[in-house]
Amino acid sequence: MLFYYTAFILFTIGLIGILIKRSLISIFFSILIMVNGVSLFLNLLTKTVGNYEGQTLSMFTMLLVLIQLLIFLMFILVFLSNKKTESTDGLENV
Repeated sequence: MLFYYTAFILFTIGLIGILIKRSLISIFFSILIMVNGVSLFLNLLTKTVGNYEGQTLSMFTMLLVLIQLLIFLMFILVFLSNKKTESTDGLENV
């Protein structure tokens, strides 16, 4: 039961980070924390039910997160080199 609470806390921390932070990097890492919470919940749920298809889905999700990480980091590097800031206030002009 403790791990279910841990998954919920990870998702909540990520959600609060998205709502409060203004930095692109902080928002992105908050999204990663949320995805890790969902992945942990999927793994726990499949172990409880006895069906292991959720673990396959969880690993596929982590692969997509890795691809997202690479694309988003390239976007951040281009954005930071053009704007010289990492605040989300300048995204209206992009």
